[in-house]
Amino acid sequence: MKGQDVILGVLHDTPMSGYDIKQHFEKYLPDMFVASFGTIYPTLNRMEKEGYIEKEIIVQEGKPNKHLYHITAKGKEAFQAYIQSPIEPKTIKYDFMMRLVFGKHASEEQRLKWLKQELAQLTEDLDKLKNVEQEPCLCASERLALRLGLAIQQGAVTELENIISELEAPDHKN
Repeated sequence: MKGQDVILGVLHDTPMSGYDIKQHFEKYLPDMFVASFGTIYPTLNRMEKEGYIEKEIIVQEGKPNKHLYHITAKGKEAFQAYIQSPIEPKTIKYDFMMRLVFGKHASEEQRLKWLKQELAQLTEDLDKLKNVEQEPCLCASERLALRLGLAIQQGAVTELENIISELEAPDHKN
């Protein structure tokens, strides 16, 4: 999966600005696809040059012009090629997990701090997903992805709560 594939999928439903695309990623695709503006805009520029999208400039009073991106027929073909291609293996870069792997080089207090920080982040992410769940405009496949995402997040939150409780128990041994 490339950024281009995800952007084409988002634009397949409705034209959006680069800012709108970033907001869509953060709201609807947390933990599935993360991209900064420094990735989105160069990708949009390249996709426009390759004919996958077209840019509509909307003149705005008192602020910069808005660039609205529309998927082209060529972009729809490229997106369908992505949809029909084999699913790529999951790849993860997860700093928290790497720190746990190498946690023997840190104090128990530091490991507990990492666990609590991760629990706070996962709980926040879970709350965001629960808010998305209330959206009436989600289609069946979006609801399936959300359902799985909620289950994964909830499982991780529950397990972290259990681990922290065990480590904080008075009878815990290193």
